[in-house]
Amino acid sequence: MNARLAGVVVAVAVMFIVAANACFQVSPGNRAVVLQFGRIVASDYGPGLHFKIPFVQDVEIYDGRILTLDNQTQTLSTADKKKLEIGYYVKWQVADAETYYRAVGGQELVAMDRLSAIVNRSLHVRLAQATQDQTLALSGRSLDQQLDADTHAQIAALGIRLVDLRISDVHMPAELLDGVYDRMRATRQAKAADTRAQAATQAAQIREAADAKAASVLAKAHLQAEQLRGQGDAEAAREYAEGYAKDPKFFSFYRSLEAYRQAFARGDRVLVLGADSPFFKYLQNPAAGK
Repeated sequence: MNARLAGVVVAVAVMFIVAANACFQVSPGNRAVVLQFGRIVASDYGPGLHFKIPFVQDVEIYDGRILTLDNQTQTLSTADKKKLEIGYYVKWQVADAETYYRAVGGQELVAMDRLSAIVNRSLHVRLAQATQDQTLALSGRSLDQQLDADTHAQIAALGIRLVDLRISDVHMPAELLDGVYDRMRATRQAKAADTRAQAATQAAQIREAADAKAASVLAKAHLQAEQLRGQGDAEAAREYAEGYAKDPKFFSFYRSLEAYRQAFARGDRVLVLGADSPFFKYLQNPAAGK
């Protein structure tokens, strides 16, 4: 009885082990290949539970999510013989599990190393055709569409799909920065000096034009004032002449009163004149004005 029970337990255990070894599960987004004696017999399984021959076949499951390769900074030379330090990152994922296994043995580190070498060679070729300014302008931009067909073919041969290649940082080597800053500073100073010189020339021209305009306005105003003064004097002379012609005695009397008013407007003024001076004619003889 005990032997029979032990046999049943062993049989159930064996069946459980066989069943566990005969099935495998593929999570959404993952890739899987089934190997038989190291040879691929099936691949590209969809998500869910699948079966294989227990103990004869093995399964390799790869992460099918988008992965990131952060590469170290590379020193590259541009078309104008300038050296730049460029950092970039690559977004990639396993696209073909069978090709991925054959190319890199399903090893993620090996795949990243091979991918890094391909991208480095492509960037060296691509940036060797661009100037320093053009390369600096690539910072933060996607370059996967700018890779040549041969590079894409090499990446596809790894069973990998390139999702994005983007330059994260572009800068000059530290030993060259001081010289660049000095040139930039000199350029800015020269531009500032040129701007100040142009501003001074324009200011002088504006002042000259303003002074000329002011002189012209003053000359016109002075001429107009002289004309008005002449017209006023002529009008006054005409009025005086008409007044004198109408009543010479009254006009003479009126002019003498104006002279007295002006002469004695200040009380501290002293006039020294002879007693027979015509100036006192109307004071000595008021009837003379009648």
